[in-house]
Amino acid sequence: MYSQFVLFVIALFVKNKVLVINSLVLSTIGILISTYHYLIQTGIIRTWSCSIAGDYTASCSDYFVMAYGYITIPVMAFIIFALVIIAGIAHKRLGK
Repeated sequence: MYSQFVLFVIALFVKNKVLVINSLVLSTIGILISTYHYLIQTGIIRTWSCSIAGDYTASCSDYFVMAYGYITIPVMAFIIFALVIIAGIAHKRLGK
């Protein structure tokens, strides 16, 4: 999401249609990663270890936020990426 913010700030000053395409590509990658992370959290996909720095980091399968019984951080990321994709497609179709 941070790289998307930079793209959108640039898009405010430069009228370049390539930025919309870049945003769509990054959002698609983000949806895939957030889906994978959610499947790890729910236990559908098992991993050997999520910890890069040994025992000093949190596990990928831990729930840091749980709202309404299913909304976790990966689900929130999925929703935001999906909204960015919808907005990008709408922008390309409307031609504005």
